[in-house]
Amino acid sequence: MPPCLDVYVLTPDRTQPCLAQFFDSFVDIARLETLSPRELQMLPLDYFGPDDGVDRDHWDTLWVKSSVHALIRVALEQPWRAWSVHLPPRDPFRSSMLATTALGEVVLGISVDDPNGDNSAIEAASELLATLADRTHATDGWAVVEEPPPLTPHIEQPWLSNDVLTSYVADA
Repeated sequence: MPPCLDVYVLTPDRTQPCLAQFFDSFVDIARLETLSPRELQMLPLDYFGPDDGVDRDHWDTLWVKSSVHALIRVALEQPWRAWSVHLPPRDPFRSSMLATTALGEVVLGISVDDPNGDNSAIEAASELLATLADRTHATDGWAVVEEPPPLTPHIEQPWLSNDVLTSYVADA
């Protein structure tokens, strides 16, 4: 499997219309609604595997019904948790994800294939970043090679990292 470029935006717009726009544009909703709750398990953003020593008893209850409405409801009702869920993407994307941050913001992500490791994939990621930022009222965005979003993007500022391939910062 070729490497992927992960394109993320950070938005303070944690609302039903913003999340619905993301789902309508980037998530394969028909496929989403056929997945079992176990296939859509929400994980804390600091999850590194079953043996990482982090107590996850409270996450057992966060399997959600495989529907757009249920996922949006959970995203809106639980702003105090930093979690992520991988979602089936629309073609031609490799994956999509929704995450909430420790500060109550939303990170939305799309992965694109980078089979040749060349500039065309970076250009496509840059265009996708601009589109995603525009549709979700993002304040910041970044594209990296196969990297999860941080727990606190505003503190860590991943769009300023040396590993970033392209970035977006909204005009102040």
